[in-house]
Amino acid sequence: MEPEYQSQNIRMLTRQEISLDVLVAVPNKPLMTLRTGDMTEKGFYLLAGNRRLPEIGTEVVLTLEEFLQSPEPAAMRARVVHKNNEGMGVELLGPVT
Repeated sequence: MEPEYQSQNIRMLTRQEISLDVLVAVPNKPLMTLRTGDMTEKGFYLLAGNRRLPEIGTEVVLTLEEFLQSPEPAAMRARVVHKNNEGMGVELLGPVT
């Protein structure tokens, strides 16, 4: 028997709630600090608050604030794949080279 779903928003990846501060670098814009809402193996959902978010398809650089003190901060390239009034979903593309 097929499971019943309450909405069209069916997720294929397991989401894990996590709350981390992330620096978001958008080309030609000031740095933003956003908080993660959840994550999957492919990306993050970032909570926007009242900030203006980049358009879908924009490539950004994410740096987890907790790693800023390390010798090599963990910076990752990501692409905005979803956006709504609460935040944006980003797909991780790989490390910054």
